[in-house]
Amino acid sequence: RDPGRGQGLAGIRRYLARWDGKIAIRSGTARIAIVPQWDDDVPLKEGLAAFPGAQVLIIIPEQGSTKR
Repeated sequence: RDPGRGQGLAGIRRYLARWDGKIAIRSGTARIAIVPQWDDDVPLKEGLAAFPGAQVLIIIPEQGSTKR
């Protein structure tokens, strides 16, 4: 382990938990996600079309918006 490295995803997870956000990571034939209550997505989806590399989705909802 390199000193001062790592724990990046853990930090992102804590941040998203604080702001009720979502993260989904797709690689190969599967996608895993941390799904907030406002989303109806599934935490794990397998059997997707093959995807070379990795794809990351992060959603941080707007907080305290006012209705116009």
